[in-house]
Amino acid sequence: MQKISIFIPVYRYSELLGASLKSLIRDPYKNKEIFVIIDEPTKKSLELAKEYGDKARFVLNGKRAGKVNALNEAVELSKGDILLFLDDDVKIPNPENFLARVADELQKADLVQFKQKTARKSFLAKIASYDDIGFNFVYFTFSKLLRKCPGVSGPAFAIRRKVFQEIGGFRRVIQDDFDIGIRAFLKGKKFKYVRNMEVLIDPPHSWKEWFKQRKRWGVGTAICIKNYYRQFLRIAIKYPQVLVPAMFFMFPTLTLFLLNCFVYSPLMENFLI
Repeated sequence: MQKISIFIPVYRYSELLGASLKSLIRDPYKNKEIFVIIDEPTKKSLELAKEYGDKARFVLNGKRAGKVNALNEAVELSKGDILLFLDDDVKIPNPENFLARVADELQKADLVQFKQKTARKSFLAKIASYDDIGFNFVYFTFSKLLRKCPGVSGPAFAIRRKVFQEIGGFRRVIQDDFDIGIRAFLKGKKFKYVRNMEVLIDPPHSWKEWFKQRKRWGVGTAICIKNYYRQFLRIAIKYPQVLVPAMFFMFPTLTLFLLNCFVYSPLMENFLI
């Protein structure tokens, strides 16, 4: 039985952390270790650390170390053959034997992405759920056709330890999950999207949070494309049937942007406005 190291990064406090820890601790998979890395912990975070300190290892940083630094340092402390990364806003709806299935899926892959779905039912959540549809479509397409994918989604993915080390772990970029997926793709690592293992993502609670999140994603993605544009160009030339539809599905406004660039007209300008 391979050992699974689970990592949950938290900034200050997470309302879902207690429930996530209960699910993971109750999971019957025996060969596991849980790391909770908290930057600038609040009083409630410290209470959780005290409550679950005998079942999980808490790394408490008085100052903000940053997600990337915190995770890389926690990986160094871990001993698992499989590294499972979960955001602090993730729920596991069917926790029974979740970890055993993670280990099973990684027997034939180097990197595994789980299906993600927005948890709540508000109007804002429905808007945010478009991202889940886009991510799931892209991961399914690349997994099915290429068994490789230039990106992963940070809320819930697993990777073999030796692969994580080979590609250099997380790097200090805005879209650290996207970046690690690109490097795994360029190294030819096998990617698998698991449709029947679903995790629930707690969406932003306000429009301000939603806009801030989208801004971070947009800037991070732009920087990744800038850093890897030659590689993306080669991928587009070699696999146009996969990458081009994926790009338009993930970024639908590209269609309007390109039309405005190449088929410009006053009518098009009015429509865009």
